[in-house]
Amino acid sequence: VLNGQMGRDLTFLVGKDRATARKVTYRAMSGGEYSGLIFDNLLEWRRKRVEERSGGRLAYMHIAGMGGGNFQTFNEEAYEETRGKKGAIIDVRNNGGGNISDRLIDQIERKPNSYYVPRDGEVEFAPTYAWDLPTVVMMAESSFSNAEMFPSAMRSRGLAKLVGKQTPGYVIWT
Repeated sequence: VLNGQMGRDLTFLVGKDRATARKVTYRAMSGGEYSGLIFDNLLEWRRKRVEERSGGRLAYMHIAGMGGGNFQTFNEEAYEETRGKKGAIIDVRNNGGGNISDRLIDQIERKPNSYYVPRDGEVEFAPTYAWDLPTVVMMAESSFSNAEMFPSAMRSRGLAKLVGKQTPGYVIWT
């Protein structure tokens, strides 16, 4: 009954009988919207779990893909999530690849060269996106292409420890 209804408002009667039922209206989602909602909830659960289990000391970030928009999202999350943290978890599981691993490495390799202390504010490092955190990269057999290159480069440069399952080695851009 609900197939092909995406984008439409659907009104249901909810209750034991028609006389006492109430009307509830929902906007039907596409399969992609629903999957996105499930995925966003999963990431929020993972963030909260890392926050709770680490006593607030670790940041959790997921890189869903290796495209330009993902680089921007990573920068925004890194700035927001890592402030005041003692370490970071970067999750590249279920990442189909792209071409931003080199830019991510450049960003993560930066070390602070100075800092600012605004009056009544938190210490801010310069450059703004200096990383300087112990890092773990989570990978899996569901990480492909550039999402395989990223963990490998992080390990070979001494920037992170790797956890998870080995990737399949399907790198197509070499």
